[in-house]
Amino acid sequence: MMATVDVVVHVKFERLFYRLRESDMATEILTVSDQFSHSARRKAVCTFLRSFAGSGDTHFLFSHSPSTDGKTVWLGECAPSDESFETLTLGHGIHEMMHVAHTDFSAAQGIHHLTQRLLNVIEDVRIDKLGEEKSPAYRIWREHLADYREADGTLRAVSSPALTQSPIESVVTWLHTELMAHAGYRWALRNLSHTRDLVKPMPSSIKRVLVKEALKVNKANSTNDCLKIAKKLFKILTDLNDDQQKKLSFVQELDSGMTASLFSENDIGSTPLGDPMQFIEKLLSSPENNNASGSKMMRQSGLGAAADFCGSGICTTPPEPKYRLNRWPLDAAELKNGTLHREFIRQYEKARKSLGCLVQQFSKFLRTKDYFAGYGLARSGADLRDDWIDAIACSDPRLFEVAATGRSISSEICVLLDRSGSMGVSTMTVAKVAVNALVRAIDRIKGATSRVALFPGLCNDHVALVKETSEPLNSLESKLPSIDAYGSTPIQEAMCWGLDSFKNSRARDKLLLVITDGRFNAQYSQSMEEKLKSAGVEFALMSIGINNSDAAKNHVLVHKTDEINQGLLQLISRTAFVKALRR
Repeated sequence: MMATVDVVVHVKFERLFYRLRESDMATEILTVSDQFSHSARRKAVCTFLRSFAGSGDTHFLFSHSPSTDGKTVWLGECAPSDESFETLTLGHGIHEMMHVAHTDFSAAQGIHHLTQRLLNVIEDVRIDKLGEEKSPAYRIWREHLADYREADGTLRAVSSPALTQSPIESVVTWLHTELMAHAGYRWALRNLSHTRDLVKPMPSSIKRVLVKEALKVNKANSTNDCLKIAKKLFKILTDLNDDQQKKLSFVQELDSGMTASLFSENDIGSTPLGDPMQFIEKLLSSPENNNASGSKMMRQSGLGAAADFCGSGICTTPPEPKYRLNRWPLDAAELKNGTLHREFIRQYEKARKSLGCLVQQFSKFLRTKDYFAGYGLARSGADLRDDWIDAIACSDPRLFEVAATGRSISSEICVLLDRSGSMGVSTMTVAKVAVNALVRAIDRIKGATSRVALFPGLCNDHVALVKETSEPLNSLESKLPSIDAYGSTPIQEAMCWGLDSFKNSRARDKLLLVITDGRFNAQYSQSMEEKLKSAGVEFALMSIGINNSDAAKNHVLVHKTDEINQGLLQLISRTAFVKALRR
């Protein structure tokens, strides 16, 4: 049935796409799939974007700020249950796919940070122009996205309070808005006057020159052409900073109508928002600018959230994710969608009847050799003998009644469980019972502790903590029934938190265990696994229904829900963490 639904959605998307090439009925696609399942909506968006740009091997992730590195496209953290899902994913996705098709991602290597930022602005404008040439739907979707972002206050051009302390952000935001206003975009025309306020300290004559040079993007045919423009913009600002009074033939070439001085009479002196030269000096001297390698390039879309940078779309390396953490509530009444939660609770209560047997199975598998074993007087061990004082007086070194037989256990495990919408009731239920059994078996072992968290968290958070190592098992048991399946799959943010959760751990053996039905970015996962290894943390991954074998050295794939328990046993059996427990 699901396959049939997916096909229907794909067909509708494709059909609409070709209709849109002939007519401008672009808004029809924004609501065409709201009646379908979450997975179907995701697949439909991905299929459509690939066809839009003619790129069949692009990998899509529904996380981070909308962006791309040329191989992977991040579409943001919008959940398919959200009515704005198509607005956000298509509005951003078509832009990023045009980057995949037309941007040279190596062009910005080894250039000044400010030049990179200027290049991102210029390249974004070129990309939008190419998108419009490809389909009339492109502009409609971008404008629709901007309207949505402007309404919720996350459009970069309306986020000026957060920018006023940063000349770099002020300049790139203003310049991007100027260029898009010249192109006739409604959002830019509406916000042009107030983005101009961001750069009031900059001389008006220089602003005219910058805009005139930047408008050459309309004749740019490649990323390298945009790079030449960005370097020229940078040179204008640098020459201005070097000698504001110097007559520059360079500027005279750009604007023959200008006076010999870079400043007009009205520009000399301070403006209400600050001194002109201080503004320029701060713009060029930012610590962020010292990035000669060009290894970290901004990749967020020009219509990104308020915290994003404007005018970007180029990236050579995936960003370091930042996570938001909360706690799963004890009281299920605090959760929304009460009806849905009741079904998860009902199914869990039904499934937990098998919990006892499963715990025994895990406990038997994890059975350990007691550190203290064998009664009889010993030089080391536990339980001082009653007459230990007399023993000392008699020079008897055997002060303990229970002998120590081996190395003490010092182990800590962190379990990250995917609760995204695609997990569904049945898969989520079996996974919760399996995690409960594993944690119960581990916490029975003296010296072993466990931590459990979910991704995504509640609302817009990436991670929800269910049980900390210091908390008793009943804290986990009381929360598990109400845990539902909802939202996207912020795997990278969850793993980043998982690594951080071990920072204060004194355990000798540490394991991060991830259970998910989402697709990993293999490059990121391999990089994260190295970081975990450096921190003394082992990594194990169980995938449900999707093969992530290239994302972890220790990986298990299960296809059916009834394979989860055995798959989990198989996975942890290969870990050094379990071998240390059983030593």
